Amino acid sequence: MKAKTIVELAALTSSFYSITKDKEMREDIVAMIMKGKETFSKTFSSLSDKDEAESIELIIGKLFMKAQQIKEEVEHKIEEVAEKVYHKMHIANIHEIENLQKQIQELQSQIENSKTNK
Repeated sequence: MKAKTIVELAALTSSFYSITKDKEMREDIVAMIMKGKETFSKTFSSLSDKDEAESIELIIGKLFMKAQQIKEEVEHKIEEVAEKVYHKMHIANIHEIENLQKQIQELQSQIENSKTNK
């Protein structure tokens, strides 16, 4: 196995571990599931006395809208968790690298200026 693959596997494993240990995320997921069950039950109970064809179309439309909302919420939550994981693992992001490069350049120019002033 190549070293790059091993590093990627280790990073993925640590990410999954961090996600599974995030109690707040699990509680949010359980809350979303419960809210979804309640909404789904309300939708079906309110449509029981309407025409069957119309109610099926309405249910499908509502399901697609709800699926889109859930997708957006999950993507947002994944971004938050990934940010937390990177922060916990102290992985430098591109902005930190750029800032460090600027600091190195500034220090190098200061060193060069101090050498020329001697």
